[in-house]
Formats: sequence, structure tokens, C-alpha cells
Amino acid sequence: MFGAGTSRESDQSQVAARINIMSDPAHSAKAVSLDIGNKAATGIVWLLVQSVFARAVSVFSQIALAWVLSPSDFGKIALAFTVTTLPTFLASSGTLEFLIQRHKAIRLWSTTVFWMSVCLGIISGTLMGILAMIASPIYGTDLKGLVAIIALAAPISAASTVSIAILRSSFRFYLLVVIGTLELFLAPIMTVSLALLDFGAYSFVIPIPVIAAFRVIILCYFAPVRIAASANVRRWPIVMGRASAMIGTRLVQAAVAQADATILGALASEAVVGYYSFAVKVAVQPVTMLAGNMHSVVFPALSRFADEPTRQYEAALAASRLLATIIFPICFVQAAVADPVIRLIFGVKWLPAIPLIQILSIGLAFDAVGWAFSALIQARGEFRRDLIYNSAIALPFSGLVFLGASYGGAIGVATAVSGYYTLCHPLYSWLVFRRGNLPTRRLAVVYMRPSAAAAIAVGAALWLSHSLETAVGDGLTKIILTVGASGLGYMAIVYFLDRRSYNELQSRTVRALAGALARRDL
Repeated sequence: MFGAGTSRESDQSQVAARINIMSDPAHSAKAVSLDIGNKAATGIVWLLVQSVFARAVSVFSQIALAWVLSPSDFGKIALAFTVTTLPTFLASSGTLEFLIQRHKAIRLWSTTVFWMSVCLGIISGTLMGILAMIASPIYGTDLKGLVAIIALAAPISAASTVSIAILRSSFRFYLLVVIGTLELFLAPIMTVSLALLDFGAYSFVIPIPVIAAFRVIILCYFAPVRIAASANVRRWPIVMGRASAMIGTRLVQAAVAQADATILGALASEAVVGYYSFAVKVAVQPVTMLAGNMHSVVFPALSRFADEPTRQYEAALAASRLLATIIFPICFVQAAVADPVIRLIFGVKWLPAIPLIQILSIGLAFDAVGWAFSALIQARGEFRRDLIYNSAIALPFSGLVFLGASYGGAIGVATAVSGYYTLCHPLYSWLVFRRGNLPTRRLAVVYMRPSAAAAIAVGAALWLSHSLETAVGDGLTKIILTVGASGLGYMAIVYFLDRRSYNELQSRTVRALAGALARRDL
């Protein structure tokens, strides 16, 4: 009896102690921060799992399409996307970010944002059709049919904005992964099937509105939203007031994203544009796989700390350091094995794309690291400042690309793009980072250490593979040797020279995997 009473009193005292501790504001804030951090880490792992599947599916689909379609088909679809990219960015004009920042009041703004997004989608699709009529005679290629199909997807995709905001704000990334994975399998199957049926460049665009409709239906099931018939037009200026700078930023980013293909398309043949487009599709894979997913997770996480700027800057710096540790070796290895991989799979058909892939892969690594700081400035609601920074670093881009295209063709364009990313995007990161009153040296280390480690490791692996070229040959064995030696060498360098990044990558991966497994068990 005495023992039972003592145990009960002990339990009561422990409960009381927990209540007192949790009532402490400092402890509560720390607990909330830890919970958000764990959810963000788990979200990154979920999205990385999706990215691995995306990478595999994309590689196989690109191989199949590159075998079936011609460089001219790739060039034609690349030219079509130069017409549709700007209007597409207009349709996603910051309404998603507006909702995520108001994570506690999302449903109060759902109807307003839904109807506003749909209207912007309709405007975007109409603008695509107008631009297609203007661009077709300039490029000397009829793009109206391709663009018309892409335009159908604009209002359909806009209808999913609210549901996506709800899932991201509540950190339900596993649902986004499931939906995204289904899309990843459906889109390539449709595209390759259409290519085998001789649909040519239309193989790329027909699946786009179909996938958009599929996404809306699935999201309405997993994240249903009550949408009133009234569009609440009187509230639109409030959203536009916050999103106007985001629209400008998106348009600047879209202009930069398509300036290379646009200028090259005006000065070169469809086949040359096709080689360049294929190279971009290959080189950009690690960036979309890692940096894009990192932004999707970091932005809603940083938005929760709007009143704690120091914590925001430290978290963004940690995210960029983690991303840099991963992205630099992947991009550098991709550049190293581009030649034997393309020759092994395609023979001589895509040889002109090899140097383009190598050049672009190096520059895109520097581009990816800055995505964490893009999430930071948006999470702080500094959209106008973000517009100014993006506009400033975008000013020299078109001039560099034009000079590259005029004097070096596709290789000149790739060199200009890679140089721009290498120099200007770290500058953007610094412009955002310096407002946190943190030492610039900490940001410099984020870029310098992993890039130097990756360059040394991959360079040593290339030297080893060339030294053993007679024994290993030029095919699969050389690829495996280069990738394996690069990976082992890089991890060894990071372990001895940057133990903090090594331990952080290891601990976050273990913690996030544990959280993901715990969620699965629940």
C-alpha cells in the first residue's frame, strides 16, 4: 500500500512538473521550434524519397524520348516553353505564398484566393495564345497548336492552389509525395506512349492538362476546401498588394529562365536549340530534385518564425549548408560522367549535348544553394526587396547570353548561363544574408568548402579513371569507378575538413528517417 501511494504521488508530481515546465514561455517556444524542425526534416526526407523516384523515372523517360524523338522535336518544345513560361509564372503570382504565410487563417482566405487564382489562370492561358501568334513568325516555326494545349492547363492548375497551401502549411508532405509520385509515373508513360505513336513534339504537351486535372481531383479528396460562389472581389486588392512584388519577381525569374532558349532560338536552328534543351533537362535534374524540394519545406517552416529573425537567418544558413554539402558533389560528378553516359546510351546521336551538360552542371550547383535564402526573404514577407535583388542580378543575363550565342552558339550560351549562376547567385545570397547581421565569412564557407571538396574529389577520380583507362575502358566500368571514387573521396574530405557539415547531414538524416518511420507506425 505504501509503495503504491508513493508511486501515485510521484506520478502526480511529475505531471505537475511537466505542466509547470510547459507553461514556461521559453520552454514552450523551444518545444514548438523543435517540433517544427522535426516536421521540416521529415518533410525533406519525404520529398527526397520522391526525388529519388523522380530522378529514376525522369532518366528512363528522357532516354526513351531521346531515342524516339529528334533534336528538332526537342527544339520545338523548348521554343514553345519560351512562350508559355512568363504567363505560367503570372498564374502562380504569389497567391500560394500568401496563404502559407497566413497558416492560421488559410480557410478564411480560401475562397478569395481560389477565384483569384482561377481568373489569373484564364488570363495566363489567353496571354499564351497571343504570344504564340507573335513568336511563331519570329522563330519560323508554328507554335500555336503546342501552346494552345499548354494553355488549357493554366486555369486547371490554378484550381489546386488552396489545397496545396493547406498541405504544405500543415507539413503533410507525405501526401504531396504520394500525389507527386503518381504524377511522376503517369506523365512519362503518357509522353513516351505518345512519342511511340508519332505525335512528335505534341508528346510533351498533351499530358500537361491531363496531369493538371488529375492533380486537382486528388487534392480535392485529400485536402477538401469549402469554396463559396462569391469571388470576394473586394478582397482581391489585399492579396494583390502583398503578391504584386511576387508577380514581378516571378516574371523576372521567368525571363531569366527562358532568355537563353529564346535568344538561341532566334539565332540558331531547331536542332541546335534541341541539343541545348536536352542538355538543360539533364543538367537541371539535381537542382529540381534537391533545391526545389528544400524550398518547399523551408519556406513554410521559416514562416512560423516570423517574429524571430535571428532564428530565421540561422535556420536558412543551416539549410543552405546542408544543401551545398549534397548538391556540389552530385553536380560535379554529373559533369564528370556526362561523356561516357551519353555515349553509352545514345551513341553519336546526342554528342553535341555533352559539353553543354558539363558546363551547365557546374554553374547550376551554385544556383541551387541560394534557394534557401530565396525561401528566407519570402518567409519574412520582403517581396519587394526580393524583386529588387532579382532584378539587379538579372540585368547582365540577357547581354551575356546574347554575346555567347552570337560568338559561341550553344556552347557560348551554356558558358554564359553557367558563369551567371556561379557569380550572380552567390551575390543574391549575400544580399539577403547580410541583413541578418551575421559574419559574411559564414556564408562564404557555405559555398567554398563543399565546392572545393567536390572539385578535388571528382578531379582525383577523373585522374584515376584516366590512369586506368586501358584496364577499365570507356563504358560502364569507367562510370562506376568515377562515381564511386568521387563519392568516397568527397565524404573523406568533408569528414576530416568539415566535420560539422558531415555530422549535421548524418544527424538530420537519422532524425528525419526516425520521424518518418514513427509517422508510418502511427
